[in-house]
Amino acid sequence: MKTLAFLLLARISGPYAVAVRRYEVAVVAAFTALVAFYGAWPIWRAFFPLEIDLKEPWNAYHADAVVSHGVLYPDLSSLVANNYPPFWYYLMGLLSLSGADAIYIGRALSFAALIAVAVAVALCIRRFNAAWPAAILGAAFFGGTMVRFADWYVAMNDPHIPALALMTIALLWFLRRDPKQGAELPLLLMVVAGFFKQALVAIPATALVLLACRNMRLALRGALVPGGAALALLVLLAAIYGTAFVDQMFFYPREFSVERAWNSVTRLCALLPAVVFWLFWIWHDRKSEAARFTVIFMTIAFAAYVLQKLGAGVDVNAHFELNVAAAIAVGLTFDRLDMVAVFWGMGVETPDRGDGRACGLACPGAGA
Repeated sequence: MKTLAFLLLARISGPYAVAVRRYEVAVVAAFTALVAFYGAWPIWRAFFPLEIDLKEPWNAYHADAVVSHGVLYPDLSSLVANNYPPFWYYLMGLLSLSGADAIYIGRALSFAALIAVAVAVALCIRRFNAAWPAAILGAAFFGGTMVRFADWYVAMNDPHIPALALMTIALLWFLRRDPKQGAELPLLLMVVAGFFKQALVAIPATALVLLACRNMRLALRGALVPGGAALALLVLLAAIYGTAFVDQMFFYPREFSVERAWNSVTRLCALLPAVVFWLFWIWHDRKSEAARFTVIFMTIAFAAYVLQKLGAGVDVNAHFELNVAAAIAVGLTFDRLDMVAVFWGMGVETPDRGDGRACGLACPGAGA
């Protein structure tokens, strides 16, 4: 992350700014190489016949319960608890019928999902007319935060990253969709993702807020249709698994502490250098669609992280949605850093970039 901060500073350093822009591809390649370096270990580890985390055999046990007609949701008097939605168990259980080990299946799906999130992040950045180097940098930034600061979740048999992949793909679908068409389909995909892991709330909340900013009627429809689908799925699963499903899903025996949530904020220091540059950009370009989107997404993702960290035992996966938001913000900031230079009084003249936008003082108000 220090390397990223140095590269961002280099881009706005006086007379060297234009020269550095010519080597954007090399800069992004260098950062991507760092991500590959840190990612080598979790990829290599995925082939070990040892558990990465206690979640791995726990998930495999419940996947086996699906195909062997075992108890997926025991009553509260049991020594086993399960507060995860069932879709991940269904998927692993069905794939394990091929004879492959459920843990290795989960690891492969989790790693593929990580790549899918990175690609979706890049395409979300491109949605706001950013150049490809900026989009790739945003994708690499997400990958870097994962392999460097949450490496035990990379290629681990756990539903969180696969659910995050579905959520991010749905967000991309939402952003690329014509606002007049409504957003029921992307939001329904988010509902499906929620039945893989229910802790992902920032992305659907962001989509609904954005929809409300466009059209309140469409936002109401976008909330009611997916909300009705989610309720129908809950009723169906309660009918299948009985009251034990409701008890396990909504019983939340955790200690809550504001001090714990506050202390958890210090764990986000790795994002701080990039966030500083993002704040300068959104202040100068605050009327653009891209800036407004990142403000909404970052604010909701940060709030969701802090609220989840109130509970005892909440792991690092609580800030994965914030990692996605920060990665999109980094890509868009990198693409528009000439505006940060203007904010600091460092006039930067650059040629037209091929998308109709001439950056720097030539077009200080250029936006998404």
